Amino acid sequence: MARYKSELGDVKLGTYAVAHIKDVTYVTPDQTEILADEAHADDAEVVDLATRGVYALEINVNLDDTDTNGQVALESAYASRSTVTATYAAQGFVTGNVTKTGACYVTKVPNRGGQGKNTIASGVYRLVFKAKPTAGVAA
Repeated sequence: MARYKSELGDVKLGTYAVAHIKDVTYVTPDQTEILADEAHADDAEVVDLATRGVYALEINVNLDDTDTNGQVALESAYASRSTVTATYAAQGFVTGNVTKTGACYVTKVPNRGGQGKNTIASGVYRLVFKAKPTAGVAA
């Protein structure tokens, strides 16, 4: 799978931004070459690409129990196995920047135990899109 990591990336759940993001990794499926069929055996070119895998977001955050519309909402969706609508902007939500939006399942939440003393607790949320995210532009 292709992975695009951004330290400027932002994620919103609906209209609410997830707080304290350290970095976001946008994962896209691998593309497998489909070679020319028998009728085109003389062509060495690829005629199509097929995908396997998932579109996903891995959001690395400094944990914040007061982020009720962001981190707490992700944990609630994970516990209830419900979807959230997430919008990702690799370069932040600045007018004209490309966004990716879609319904996601939260498949991983951070382990809140075992953090070292006097450290900022951090962890990763993993969101898997139900389908290919829709491209858009930040307003």
